[in-house]
Amino acid sequence: MQNLWDTCPENSQGLHFSPLKRTDFKALYEIASDPLIWELHPDRLRYTERGFQAFFEKALLDDCCSYILSDMTNDRTIGSSRYYAYNVFEASVFIGYTFLSREYWGGIWNSRLKLAMLTTAFRFCKIVYFEAGPANLRSIAALEKLGARRMPDNESEKIRFRVDSENWPVIKQNLEKKLATLQ
Repeated sequence: MQNLWDTCPENSQGLHFSPLKRTDFKALYEIASDPLIWELHPDRLRYTERGFQAFFEKALLDDCCSYILSDMTNDRTIGSSRYYAYNVFEASVFIGYTFLSREYWGGIWNSRLKLAMLTTAFRFCKIVYFEAGPANLRSIAALEKLGARRMPDNESEKIRFRVDSENWPVIKQNLEKKLATLQ
């Protein structure tokens, strides 16, 4: 039986997903070395080679699947994202550890990414979680704008958001409308 980890999200309107490989380090670090990408992130030193190396190694060892993201129009690496913490009993998964080159911030690229990853996740799961550091106002605003529900405070150092199969159709429709107007 096929599962989520055997499936890359479908390429979505110019956004290409490839499973992360060790040889992707250089291309991703070129993007991740921009300190402004991490300025609101709990790990602000991730822009350093040492900080990014730890992030990258964890991505390669993660229990699910990490992806390198490319702009198909120019075959340019633009960032990374992953599924993690799959819970078979709850039928849930987390999407996160996402970063994009600043040239790809805002609007269309994040929407393409979320639509593709959520669509794939909901083929196998009933719940998708996201997390953001409390100071990461960009991520928090994006998740709220997406329609993800903020979870009550928990013991985590991060703020948790949830999209479930009941509210996914409305979120999917909103993402598709947004992408149609931005094309």
